[in-house]
Amino acid sequence: MGASISFFQGNYSPIEGAELLILLINEKIKFLRAKCDRAKKTGQLPCEQDLSSLEQLRQAKQHIQELILSAHRRGVRLEISSSFQIRELEASGSGMQLRTVRCPE
Repeated sequence: MGASISFFQGNYSPIEGAELLILLINEKIKFLRAKCDRAKKTGQLPCEQDLSSLEQLRQAKQHIQELILSAHRRGVRLEISSSFQIRELEASGSGMQLRTVRCPE
């Protein structure tokens, strides 16, 4: 069982686009940092995939800031859309897989 959900879709000024996208990325970074901190407190090593995701998010944030600045300089609006693809996964030996939501680029 699965679903495709439109998360947001719209036409934004560069400032609105920056607020929306940077807020989402910052929240995802906070989530991954908290997850790594919880792993450290329980004596587990942070998941390499989470550490890799943090770096990818930092790079994406920088790229988005450059795109926003370029759009602002040129006086254009941005069309931004995103959706989630959700699917169920079988339980693994160590519990359910949590990476069941993918946000396409």
